[in-house]
Amino acid sequence: MMDSYIQMLFAFGAVLGLLLIFYGFTVRRRQAERGLINIIAYRVLDARRGVAVAVMKIGEELLFIGVTPNDMKVLKTLPEGEVRNWKSELTGQKSETLSQTSDFRNLTSAIRKKLNEDN
Repeated sequence: MMDSYIQMLFAFGAVLGLLLIFYGFTVRRRQAERGLINIIAYRVLDARRGVAVAVMKIGEELLFIGVTPNDMKVLKTLPEGEVRNWKSELTGQKSETLSQTSDFRNLTSAIRKKLNEDN
């Protein structure tokens, strides 16, 4: 009788230990995703010359960054909410976060169109 209680307590402890390990991994992953700086998109424009454009989210702002082998320059800085509104206006989709944007080309064309309207 006492052996079955000991076995049950041991099995319960093993299950709890596995749950704690799984919880630790998920918390660590969520913290990594919620960092201060997130790369939303990266598009290579000319692979031979190493020219690319990156969209980074820092806090609540989006930075459009031009990248070359020798330099990086901030091309434009926009609030995240403004870009999300542009995307929902042009595509009819409403997304809670910008990281749900899967098509970089549609997003950049929407931004280009909006910037041309403002000028």
